[in-house]
Formats: sequence, structure tokens, C-alpha cells
Amino acid sequence: MKELKKIIREGFPKFSIAKPQFGWGGGNNGLRVTLTGRSTSDLIEISHRVIPLLSEIEALTDVRSELSGAQQEVVIQIDRQMAARLDLKLNEIASSISMALRGSQLRSFRHDPNGELRIEMSFEREWRLSLERLKQLPVIRIANRVYTLDSLATITISPRFDTIRHYDRQTALSIGANLDDLTTEDAQEKITRVMETVNFPAGYGYSLRGGFEKQDEDQAVMATNMLLALAMIYIVMAALFESLLLPTAIITSILFSITGVFWGLLFTGTPMGVMVMIGILILMGIVVNNGIVLVDQINQKQPALDKLSGEISPVCISRLRPVLMTVGTTVLGLLPLALGNTQLGGGGPSYSPIAIAIISGLTFSTVTSLYLVPLCYQALYRMRYNAAVRLGRANSLSRRLMPWAY
Repeated sequence: MKELKKIIREGFPKFSIAKPQFGWGGGNNGLRVTLTGRSTSDLIEISHRVIPLLSEIEALTDVRSELSGAQQEVVIQIDRQMAARLDLKLNEIASSISMALRGSQLRSFRHDPNGELRIEMSFEREWRLSLERLKQLPVIRIANRVYTLDSLATITISPRFDTIRHYDRQTALSIGANLDDLTTEDAQEKITRVMETVNFPAGYGYSLRGGFEKQDEDQAVMATNMLLALAMIYIVMAALFESLLLPTAIITSILFSITGVFWGLLFTGTPMGVMVMIGILILMGIVVNNGIVLVDQINQKQPALDKLSGEISPVCISRLRPVLMTVGTTVLGLLPLALGNTQLGGGGPSYSPIAIAIISGLTFSTVTSLYLVPLCYQALYRMRYNAAVRLGRANSLSRRLMPWAY
């Protein structure tokens, strides 16, 4: 995409009065920094200060506000004190300006039964085509002095909004940009750091929209998918072990793996994003396999409570070698992807966060699950055994106290 933009800019006809601009689109396309406040003119002034700051971010291109390339309008601001001294009403000044720019339509002239001639009274065409000529428009004559428009008003040219947008009940002005070799997460961090240096007046602020909103929506969807995956994994294990308590020991391996993911992100400097959450989703289905096999082997031996620790240790030792082999092959297979710079679609997000999440989570989970998952299993096993003992004692006591109920 970067090379394509360069070719278009260099190959654009030099004699053309047009200048190529690559739009950042509407809706959720591109990145947007939306300024909000009460006054449109203040927002324009703030945007003039913000755009140069955002342009200094190396990976942001085509940084401009939605006013770039917009139409211009002539703003005539009447000096009310001067008009009052001349006993001149604002509508009289407006009528003079309207006459100069649009003229005034008079009554039509009928020159025969079937014809009608439209008659308009207006200034010469030069008054409408030249702003300098408009400034010399005579408005009122007092004695021998003629007061022109520029002596009664301030005339400026300013950008004109096609539509005035509102966000959270405030006037909004968007500044957009395109990304070049930078992830949305990194761009959000850099833009936030720059925007924190801007001194906003009271009642004014900013929000990140466009691609940032799309990113938040995707992360919310992925969070929901992760919860659904966790629920389905628990349901399958509950059906496999015929218990609602023991699968909790295996679920702890997922928590250990997620902890390892955050350590991996911290070590590599990778920001949390949608691609990382996809890696966590894949990781959830991988790490439970070792826990399922481990717990299933322990259950097959049906150890007594006093011999539980002695039965768990040989199982963990026997599973050590195959677990290390499977984890090692998986990590080595994902290592080129983690170190590479492959991107989705050639210009989309990188695949490396997925590999980093799986590698770090799987490594940390392997180191901890062979020790911590058996401890959790042992604690839950004791809890179930003690609960069963208490329930049996309560049942026996109820039989003695209320024999008629059985």
C-alpha cells in the first residue's frame, strides 16, 4: 500500500491543478481523533494545533481534518456599535449585501397576451465575482461621506462545514489518518500520548473513533467468544469425568496459560489486541489436553485419600516426557511465525502476536501445570471426599432422629 501511494503521487500529472489525497473514509474506516466542544470556530483552532502534532508520528499518513478540501464561505461580521452610531439597522445592511450578490426580482412585464418578461434589478457582475469589490459596496451616505461595507463590518473567508456533526450532544470535528506499518494498538498508544500534551479549554476534549471503535468492538466479541469457549470446555470435561468439581482443576491450567501470555507480551513489548486474543482462544483448546490426560490417568487408578499423593507423583513423572516433547515441537513450529513480520492480507495486522501468545502461554502453563494442577486436583478431591463424609453423617443422623421419614 505504501509503494502504491508513492507511485500514484509521483505519476500524477504535474500540469493538473488537482492534488491526490488518500482518504481515510467514513464510518469505521481509517483512524479518527474526534474533537468535541461547544464552538465550531474553537474546534477549528484546536485542530490547527493538533494536526501538526499528529503528523510528527512517523507511521501516520494523510493526517488532515474533515475541513481539508471543504468549501469556503464569506463571513461578514457587522460592527454593531458603528451601525448604531449611524442609526443603521442590521437588516438594512443585509438587504444591501443581498442586492449586490443576488439582486432583487421585480414584477414581471407582460408584453403580449402570451408572453411574460422577467425583470430583475442587480449590481454589475463584478460585484459578485470579486471580494475586494464587495468590500467597497456603498451601504449608506451621510452628508458627503459614503460608508462602504468594509467600514461597517469585518469580512473573512473561512472553511464551511457541509454538515455539523454532534457526538455526545456536543459539536464534533474529526481528524483522520491512515496507518503505515503500524498496528492499531501502537497507534492508539502514540496518539493518546500526543493528545495528552494538548491543552484543551474547559468543556472541550477528544475521543478515538473510526478504526479504534472497530478494534474495541472486535475485542468485545473476542472476549465473549473466550467465555463461550471456556463454558463449552467445562461442559465437555464435566461429562467426561461425571463431576462438576474435578474439571475445575483442569480449568486452572487455562488461567496459568493466560498469565504466561501476559508475561510474554510484557517481555516482547507486544500490545494487547485482537490477534493476541485469537492466540489465547487457540491456547485454551491446547493447554487443557495435558490436564485432561493427567487427571484421567489419576482417576483410572481410583486412589484412596491417604494414598492420593503417592499415586499422583508417578503419573506426573510419566507425563513429563510426552508433555515436553509436544510443547517443544509446538513452540519450535511457531517460532518462525513469532519472529517474522507476516501480515494479514499483506497490509493488515501481523500474525506474530498470535504465535507469541501461544508460545508464552503454552511454555508457562507447561512449567506450572505439572505441579499446580495436581495440587488443585488433590485439594478438590479432598474437598469432595470431606463433603461426602459430612453428607453421609448428616444422612445417618437424620435417619436416627426421623425414622418415620424413610
